[in-house]
Amino acid sequence: MSTPIRFIIILVVFEILLTFVHLAVYATLAAAFGINSLFLEILFVVLALTFVSATVLSRFYNNIFVEWYYVFATYWLGLIHFLFLGGFTFFFVTAVSYCFSIYPSPPLLVRFVRSGIPYPPLWHVEQWSRRNHCH
Repeated sequence: MSTPIRFIIILVVFEILLTFVHLAVYATLAAAFGINSLFLEILFVVLALTFVSATVLSRFYNNIFVEWYYVFATYWLGLIHFLFLGGFTFFFVTAVSYCFSIYPSPPLLVRFVRSGIPYPPLWHVEQWSRRNHCH
């Protein structure tokens, strides 16, 4: 198997995993807040495509649009993984509480889960990108 085909296969597998993560976060939002929207589902699928497409674009083009698109995609990739961790924790806490016949409201569980996840301050990421980004 040639190298370009392997690279394409790796990108496709990575994109499938990112789409799974995004749809899991959407499912958590839908379960926690009762939000069932086709628009949000499509938005999450489109956002799943941003990182891989931004990476490929930045490889071939060097302009301000691609730079801002890449910065947005990397911020979103970091945020979605923290949201995925929160969604996983949400469903775990829900399953454990239901085992003990405790039925808290989903928004209350979201507040509980959110309080335990350390969100990184974005100014550290911004300062790092300023120092290490080629202009």
